Amino acid sequence: MGGVLNLLRDVYLSPDESWARVIPWLSQQLQLSPSLQTSLTESASIFNRAGTPEFSQIMAYHYLEQFNLNGDSALVTPVEIILDTLHQQVSPPIIALDSPTKRLNYVEDELALQEDTFKFIHQSLILSWSIDSDKLIYDPLPLVTAKKKTGSPKGICSLCNRVIPKGMKAMT
Repeated sequence: MGGVLNLLRDVYLSPDESWARVIPWLSQQLQLSPSLQTSLTESASIFNRAGTPEFSQIMAYHYLEQFNLNGDSALVTPVEIILDTLHQQVSPPIIALDSPTKRLNYVEDELALQEDTFKFIHQSLILSWSIDSDKLIYDPLPLVTAKKKTGSPKGICSLCNRVIPKGMKAMT
């Protein structure tokens, strides 16, 4: 549940640092009670001190408490069926929110890729299953036996030797 909440906050309903749009939206999709929705929205700042919103467990608990599939509660329903039901319930509304622009904005926010870096990757990266795979080197031995570099300075990318933008988020 926490991953879905973060995805909604960071990509589809962004910017929403206070969770004011995400909690009501997901509560409605999960058919949680309006009183729970109000309570979570009012106390989101208390729960949000960790990276993943702690109220995700509360939402999951209430979702499982009200879960009913053909008269069976969550206690007797296999976990795979519960997860599949949840996926079928939440995926269509999330897909409706999706757009290439939102995806690109998220990547730019997270990685701070500049246009020239994007062009460099697009021109230089050839995947073995792509149409351009005929450009791959058929004898990779010189690449493997070449002397290994000892690394690069912290502010320089070890893949493309370009300056790493200060806006790029650290992977911690």
